Amino acid sequence: MGTEFFLIVAYSHDKESEKWLKDGENTWGRGVLETVPVFGTSSMPELARLRNEAVKKTDAEYILLLDVDILADIDTFRELVKDAKQGDGFSMAPCFYLTNSGNGRIKKYGKKIIIKEYLNFSFDSVMHVAMPSSVVSMKREDYWAAGGFCEKYNGHGYEDFDFLIRMAIYKNRPLNYNVIDVDETYRSPLLSIGFRAELAKLCVNNLLDGNIVFHLYHDKNKRDFYYKKRENNKLIFKNRIDAFKEISLNDEFDISLVEYFIKFCKEKNKNYIDYSSLFDARPRHHLVKINFLKRIFKVSILPYLSATLAPTQK
Repeated sequence: MGTEFFLIVAYSHDKESEKWLKDGENTWGRGVLETVPVFGTSSMPELARLRNEAVKKTDAEYILLLDVDILADIDTFRELVKDAKQGDGFSMAPCFYLTNSGNGRIKKYGKKIIIKEYLNFSFDSVMHVAMPSSVVSMKREDYWAAGGFCEKYNGHGYEDFDFLIRMAIYKNRPLNYNVIDVDETYRSPLLSIGFRAELAKLCVNNLLDGNIVFHLYHDKNKRDFYYKKRENNKLIFKNRIDAFKEISLNDEFDISLVEYFIKFCKEKNKNYIDYSSLFDARPRHHLVKINFLKRIFKVSILPYLSATLAPTQK
């Protein structure tokens, strides 16, 4: 019997990464988790080359890519592979970025509670929703047909966007490639524009099906050389955009992410109103502050007012 699917995990030999791998094996059983760490001559992980070298080492029909700071959740990973097999051989998961307290709460209450709370405008556990994300499953042969990861990128950022655009082109996904040169970040995952909005369309189906992955909170030093390379990677990406436009075989598919999402909700008999929190573009720190004040009111002030204003019994 061949490998169910091959899990490509980007990680370094540090305590946090080794703990993730140990937790994964304890959760799934030994033999399920397969990883191939590959590094360059420097101390900085070359994630693009890591993935290319790892994929070369497997003959599994399907692979799944993720980073070591993604919550070990074999059930969701299997659903992503299943979605890829039932579709055109490619599947992307939306990713909820947990807060520090979210790390503990998801282990205590489970992912369904975290998702439900977020959709009910409780943002204590989730600081950001990544649509698109780099957690993707695909046919191994399609990985190479799309060109694999571009090894010009080093350090953090844009290598995944580059690959995902080329994969979408290879799969002839109906995206509007005329706007992929627009590079704007977002607060609301469903109000993004440019290439992020177009790539976000690739994971709307898994969002509605609940196939969501979770990024574990960890500290990071943005002054670290690994993160500083992001600006250089951004320039590399910008210089490659025109080529992406030229090789795209799609006609313009001029529909916004919001329109696409609502259309997909109707097809799946889902009420888009249930996902209103995904349209919320207020700053995350402001939302967390509001939730904190609500808790203070509920726990401290409301009981006091109730006791004070309650009619006295004669």
